[in-house]
Amino acid sequence: MFRVRELEGGNVREAKRVENTTGYKLHRTNSRLELVIEKVTTEDSGNYSCNLDAEYIANDQLFKKQYTSPIGDLSVRGSRPNVLESPDRVTGDLGSTIVVGVSAVGEPAPTVQWFRSDRGEEFELIDISSGRMETKVEQDFYSLTIRNLSLADHGTEFRVKLSNRMGSVTSLK
Repeated sequence: MFRVRELEGGNVREAKRVENTTGYKLHRTNSRLELVIEKVTTEDSGNYSCNLDAEYIANDQLFKKQYTSPIGDLSVRGSRPNVLESPDRVTGDLGSTIVVGVSAVGEPAPTVQWFRSDRGEEFELIDISSGRMETKVEQDFYSLTIRNLSLADHGTEFRVKLSNRMGSVTSLK
């Protein structure tokens, strides 16, 4: 299988051979051959064709013929997540509630994972199952609400990782 722009004399020009390469698989079912593209990105956009080299005998002569069959055009829409504004430093009183948030865009809408680092330690994924912390998405604003602030929260840094099928990005602060 090829993502082609032009075929000439059996040689592919300005094309990318896609079978047996990372992210592409050929799937055979009986007489059907399918090209499976894993984790589609905008770079996969293009015209796809199948090349077939055939040999046959007629009148005691061996004939070779190459067939090119267009599969179709693939246009991938979407964009990798992009953090427009990283989390600001926030302060709060003991026992109060604070909200940390980022403005971000991406198509399709990204999923979010929040991480925390206590006083310079490694960043670890936040477990929100206790109910003290909650994530929320409103349009392009991704937030983490932290209830009942304690001394253990003092000096904590937060990062957010946003991911979609086009890629992922982690905020800097």
